[in-house]
Amino acid sequence: MAYDVAICLGQQNLNKIAAAFYQRPGLRARLFRGSHATTLEGVQANVAWDVLQPPTFDLNPPSPAQWAAAIHATGASIAPSANAFVLKLPALHVTLNSGPGPATDITKAVDVICSVTLLGKSVSLTPVGAVIDLSTASPIDQLIYKQILVPNLLAQLTMLMAGQHVPHIDFRGLSFGNAALLVEGGHVIGAAFLEGRSGVPDVQSLRSAPKAEFYVMLGRDALQKVVNDGVQPLRGQTDGVNGSANFGIGSAHYSASLRFDSLNAQIRSPTSLNVQAGVTLSASAGVNVLDAILGQIAKGVTEPAKALANIASDAAKASANAAKAAANAAENAAKAAAHAAENAAKTVAHGAESAVHTIGHALKSY
Repeated sequence: MAYDVAICLGQQNLNKIAAAFYQRPGLRARLFRGSHATTLEGVQANVAWDVLQPPTFDLNPPSPAQWAAAIHATGASIAPSANAFVLKLPALHVTLNSGPGPATDITKAVDVICSVTLLGKSVSLTPVGAVIDLSTASPIDQLIYKQILVPNLLAQLTMLMAGQHVPHIDFRGLSFGNAALLVEGGHVIGAAFLEGRSGVPDVQSLRSAPKAEFYVMLGRDALQKVVNDGVQPLRGQTDGVNGSANFGIGSAHYSASLRFDSLNAQIRSPTSLNVQAGVTLSASAGVNVLDAILGQIAKGVTEPAKALANIASDAAKASANAAKAAANAAENAAKAAAHAAENAAKTVAHGAESAVHTIGHALKSY
């Protein structure tokens, strides 16, 4: 790989982001609409603009004709430069009012030339000029376009570009040197060597780099530095573990510690490492059965005591049952005696009554 880091950004992702901004009413008003009024050469001039369709990115170098027609924010033409692309506004609606005459409404296609620069570790996209057909515009309208519309439009699009920056790249303090940039084929690619390595990657190596909507790719040397920085804090570190576990008649306890005396890792492929480590390991373990023995003694005392308590409880229950049985027998005997006396009395009374009836009946017969 002819570079230590490469960053690729594709126009499809940028178009999606721009379309999302365009669909949000608040952002659309800030980034794609505007108006301005001023005095130009003693004439009151008013201009309003509205981007009627989402802008699209064309990540290819501007043509010579576009460079020649582009207007800078200062109103001047701009010179061609490397690493530029075009932001297309398919339908820009413009309303012009200068002097007492009626306002003029026109919708134009506008190409905005943007530059690509690498600031630190972030790719920055900046609008630098606009290509607008002014062949039919009056001299005062041309001034309005160049001195009012273009500067304000480029300022708005600068805010749009601010949302397109590639995030800051930081891999454990990894630093890179000067970068090479390439814009073509719908992608912008930036590549650099690690800091301290002379020169910059060749543009041809960027052309052979993979193309994707977004990636950050590290070369072998950069990956090795990341790995080295990652394992460095582990050297000399000690880690330990301890605990206990119960089993059958007792418990076991254990402890162990591990120290990394040396640790080295080498990149073998983009997805694998060869790791060599020197370690010192110490461990200890023991068994504790005292709790189990005491448990058995306690069980030997407790079980007979429970048995004696059960016997006493059973004897008490038997005595209580016997007393209840005797009481029941006496009660039944008394009830039987009373019942017999009652029956005897009833018999005697019945016999006496019968005798009286018999005597009375005999006397009536005489």
